[in-house]
Amino acid sequence: MPLSRVAQTVVDFATATKHMFDAGPPEHEDVAWWIGGLALPTVPDRAGDRGKRRQGGIRGRIDSGPRSGTVPVDPSSTLHCEETPMRSITTRPFGTLPDGRGIDRIDLANGDTEIGILTYGGIIASWTAPNAAGDVADVVIGFDSLDGWLADPQYFGAVVGRYANRLRGGRFPLDGRLVDVTSNQGDNQLHGGAIGFDKAVWAAESHLDGIEVGVTLRHVSADGDEGYPGTLTSTVTYTLSSAGRLQMDFTALTDAPTVVNFTNHVYWNLAGEGDILDHIAQIDAGSFLEVGAGTLPTGTLRSVDNTPFDFRQPRRIGDRIAEVDGQLALGGGYDHCYVVDGTPGLLRPCARLTADGRALEIATTQPGVQFYSGNGIRPRTGRDGQIYGPHSALCLETQHFPDAPNIPHFPSTRLDPGDTYAESTTMIVHPAPGL
Repeated sequence: MPLSRVAQTVVDFATATKHMFDAGPPEHEDVAWWIGGLALPTVPDRAGDRGKRRQGGIRGRIDSGPRSGTVPVDPSSTLHCEETPMRSITTRPFGTLPDGRGIDRIDLANGDTEIGILTYGGIIASWTAPNAAGDVADVVIGFDSLDGWLADPQYFGAVVGRYANRLRGGRFPLDGRLVDVTSNQGDNQLHGGAIGFDKAVWAAESHLDGIEVGVTLRHVSADGDEGYPGTLTSTVTYTLSSAGRLQMDFTALTDAPTVVNFTNHVYWNLAGEGDILDHIAQIDAGSFLEVGAGTLPTGTLRSVDNTPFDFRQPRRIGDRIAEVDGQLALGGGYDHCYVVDGTPGLLRPCARLTADGRALEIATTQPGVQFYSGNGIRPRTGRDGQIYGPHSALCLETQHFPDAPNIPHFPSTRLDPGDTYAESTTMIVHPAPGL
């Protein structure tokens, strides 16, 4: 005789509970686990340290290895999330470089969020998410084809390295000598030089672990690449949770002393169109780096008190961007690195953005975040025929401080053989009713 629904639920509950305690709890803070409609509390991980921060290499990192301790979720079983999300990874050709190398696009889909990533530059090419009314839009700017990124990309969505932001004079001291790197912005270097990591073709390996989907990109930069010493082996892992949270884990190893500073240069527009001046921004920082000519830091940390740079409380971006202010004039608007509150190396809140019924929340282990209000976006046709220009989007680039190798009291960006560079940033776009 078939079991009643209640009896079957009890059997399923007992079986699933045994499996869960044998395997350990799911490793994601955003998921409520349900069995037969009953909420289950999570249990301590017997391994003791999985998912916790630990000190390693040259700074703290978030463990992001295989999720061997998670409970797999079969959508057809009675063990499921509150709403079993659709998860998929799709890889397809996205074009060919002039030298004949093919570029792929990897689409990560989980729940209501879908993110497209290119093997060219590690680019976040698209990010679709619903607003509070259920309307879906692409909240990052980009292009319909690879040609747009090859013609005049301005780093749209790209991984930036070896050194994000600026290096004064295209050089830095290292072990008693001056290292000359490629200058590509006047006398200075910007975002790793003429052919930085934003133009590299990354090897990709996708993974679907329990309730997460992701892809790991790998790139080897040869000794002397753009002038940097040491062969640098780098990985960027994008992992998308069922809640729509994207975690970016950056790692690097070197065989000779060098400097490293990675970021992702995604451009946000939460409305999917228009400009970002009506977006409401909040940045968890009580100080920012003063800049001089060329928007290079002077080495002085300035308080945001009584300045247009105070975003400690949510505020419309356009409210003070046009004020007469020497720092705003140098950047043509906001183009400054904020000193994120809290302890570098620990994942902590960094910034929040709201518009059109959506909210973006960012957390990071990095010491700084560059707020760029899109002042210099050059006019061009983007995705779906949209015309981009100044303030069409903004960037919140988590990173170490610009020009740190030339400013001794800034946090070090040095990487030595035997150490591991490891930094993480999380980003989530979710519906925000009333905003």
